[in-house]
Amino acid sequence: MKSLLEYQNILWVIVVGVVLIIFGFYLYTELSLYEQSGSSISMPKMFRLFYEMFGKYVTVLFVEAVGVIALISGIWQLVDKVKNKKA
Repeated sequence: MKSLLEYQNILWVIVVGVVLIIFGFYLYTELSLYEQSGSSISMPKMFRLFYEMFGKYVTVLFVEAVGVIALISGIWQLVDKVKNKKA
């Protein structure tokens, strides 16, 4: 149990990265449907402002990039911690 607690923060970073990547795909499909239908969609103000300024692709790219960066960072931290523990 103690070994799992040592890696808890790193695992959360990996989980957040995966969730953001999945959310990016979901966001892309939702925004595509929104643009095709022409109906309204409920979004937080800052998110809507970002979407209106940059469009669908940059908005999704931003979410995906943050997810990939979190995933890579978590994997690097995990690998580094495992290497240091073995040494």
